[in-house]
Amino acid sequence: MPESPQISVIIVNYNSGNFILLALESLFRAIESVPAEILIVDNASTDNSVAQIRSIFPEVIVIQNSHNLGFAAANNIGIHQAGGEYILLINPDTVVPEDIFTRLVNFMRETPDAGAVGVKILNADGSFSVDSRHSVPSPLTAFWKQIGLDRLFPKSRIFGQYNLTYLDPDETYPVDAISGSFMFLRRQAIKQVGLLDEDYFMYCEDLDYCYRLNYAEWKVYYYPETMILHFKGVSTIKSTIGYGLNFNRSLYLFYKKHFRYKFSFILHVIILSGVTLRGLLVYTQHQIKNVFIRLKHQLQKSESKEKNVIWIGSVSDIEKSMEWLLSAGYRIVGIITDRPGDDKNPMHGIPVLGSVQNLNEFNLPPRIDDVICSADQFSYKSILTTMSDLSKWNLNYTILPARINSLIVKSKI
Repeated sequence: MPESPQISVIIVNYNSGNFILLALESLFRAIESVPAEILIVDNASTDNSVAQIRSIFPEVIVIQNSHNLGFAAANNIGIHQAGGEYILLINPDTVVPEDIFTRLVNFMRETPDAGAVGVKILNADGSFSVDSRHSVPSPLTAFWKQIGLDRLFPKSRIFGQYNLTYLDPDETYPVDAISGSFMFLRRQAIKQVGLLDEDYFMYCEDLDYCYRLNYAEWKVYYYPETMILHFKGVSTIKSTIGYGLNFNRSLYLFYKKHFRYKFSFILHVIILSGVTLRGLLVYTQHQIKNVFIRLKHQLQKSESKEKNVIWIGSVSDIEKSMEWLLSAGYRIVGIITDRPGDDKNPMHGIPVLGSVQNLNEFNLPPRIDDVICSADQFSYKSILTTMSDLSKWNLNYTILPARINSLIVKSKI
């Protein structure tokens, strides 16, 4: 008789392409140490992602919806079918380290008042994502964020309240809310609080659920002893007017549900107007950003197609991949290996910069276009740690999974 799962992992898929395959590869490494199941709830994707999932990861339970039900409703379908003591809601454009579930289960057992746990989130360049934890925004807190005072004074308890930027990102503490890209939930808390509110098609359902957990006297914790990589935005096109409207409609829905009767009619009108204007502003910002991105890509095309890259991985990995990397226009200008003893002699004429154990002891070559991290014989934990340690250099990262013949890079979104 098969062992019942301790953890149920639920991923909502909507045209996530190879990103969800990378997420699954990292998740399957992570569940080797715990009994677990992985459920994919597909919202009528039109790409080839479902067929690829079934081909490469036949162990995954795939639930296909006939149309796009939205993020909250699709997650609820997965929760209904899940059998785990703990349930993880995780986005398809994420990467997890191998020891993440061992750490989280131990934390949950040692912290009985924890209804939900979030972890440190890395952006695609390895930097810390301020979305890892945040407060429930009051009208004034949201106003400080909208006019940019949170970025000017991140250490201020007043202006930095929205994303709690005044708190140490390397300490554990209870918070108002965590990111819906990674929510580790206790089933007991779900039974008491209920499912996600399906009135939220997308966005703010995580904020709403954390608010309800806190109201039911469960605590929501930020736990940075482990981390994930979140590419962000794979299943959404932020340049469309629909994105701005959906995001700000969800903000207004959250306010109306929980705070409408706490404020005057005049403030209610101001908030509604502010949310509408913010939706238009977000749309305009992304349109302008996309113009600059297209110009940048055109300039890159007019220049040399050869990219200077640093390779992070084992010696055997680079031996296998050298030929096709060169044929794809990648020029390897430095190697970072997984063993301290490999940092003395060049390989194929390429300098070995050092190992992941001594990242702070060497300088990077000039003009690095990309960093390729091989996950064939290199752990995802090492890749994420390396990205975090090198974040000060603002590098672009590409991941080469072990089971997928594709390079996964944020710029391909």
